[in-house]
Amino acid sequence: MTMRYMQVVTILLLCFFGSALANAEIFIDDFDRPDGPLGPPWELLDQSPLYIENQSVVARENEYGLMLYGEQCPSCYCGEATLLATFNFSTNTDYDGRFQFFIGGGETESDYWGFNAKIGLDEVSLYSIDDANGEIELVTVPSPLMHDFTHPMAFRYDPDTQEVLLVVNGPVSPLVNLAVPASSDPFCFIAMGIENLDATGDEGRIQVVQFQYCCENAVPTVAVELTCLPASGTVPFSTTLAVGLTNQYTGQSRRMAAHIDVLLAGGAAYSNWRAGHTNIDSGGSYTTSWNQAIPVLGSVIGSNVFTLVAEDVTPAPYNQPPYPPSGDTAVHDCTVVANAP
Repeated sequence: MTMRYMQVVTILLLCFFGSALANAEIFIDDFDRPDGPLGPPWELLDQSPLYIENQSVVARENEYGLMLYGEQCPSCYCGEATLLATFNFSTNTDYDGRFQFFIGGGETESDYWGFNAKIGLDEVSLYSIDDANGEIELVTVPSPLMHDFTHPMAFRYDPDTQEVLLVVNGPVSPLVNLAVPASSDPFCFIAMGIENLDATGDEGRIQVVQFQYCCENAVPTVAVELTCLPASGTVPFSTTLAVGLTNQYTGQSRRMAAHIDVLLAGGAAYSNWRAGHTNIDSGGSYTTSWNQAIPVLGSVIGSNVFTLVAEDVTPAPYNQPPYPPSGDTAVHDCTVVANAP
């Protein structure tokens, strides 16, 4: 198996899916190292380890191993994830072999939920899995897969569409093409796993794995708007300042703090001219307004800028997993032009 071949496989599978993941983190292992246990960054999750033999991953006779690779998302919000792999049921006697591929995660490494694909020569299945319910079968179909052929596979979970997809290619076109509805929360810890089960030691082989996943930089929670109407006038006059704060997160109420800074036409600046905080229901908004007098003063003749600055200040524990972190900000301003009489 060459890296060039894996690149072609990757292109074909991603073209089938429609696109690669935007701004994805990518982990790839072609197992091009000396024979022996996989070693870091792989971790043994259960039972016996998997081994590298001739740049492929194999299981020992009457043993199976589940190896895990994972990363913690700093913002605690991991979205779409895709696992690409190639595998081979090596010999015509390898009827009992089976591969499993996992995509999952949780709030921490010890709190796991996700999906797994069980791929054998008798059947192919998709399951959901979590700590509370264990495995739940989503779909099973008869296997059309072949001996002694390197099958490229793509396994994807998309939390936006809440769908899990599995495609396994044959010599010309997909032999397996499954898509089922599947809901799960976004992951804070994102992981993928591989398992090779072979009771007779016929050496079914996993040859390359590539894992793509997106850790969002932030979960937007705050939106703001500030209007000044009328936006101009001859002093003295009055303008109405209207403030709007929106909680963009639909999963929970959030606490928002806001203040208005003022820069007068004459150059004087006033930070925190007005300030306050409020709790806003999930997906809800808060609005307030008042009439502001623009007096007959030389310091206001010209353009006066009012800037609204808001921040999500939701306290612990409600800014910790599984909720978005606090700290999101938003800014909006308006200008009032004062003309001399």
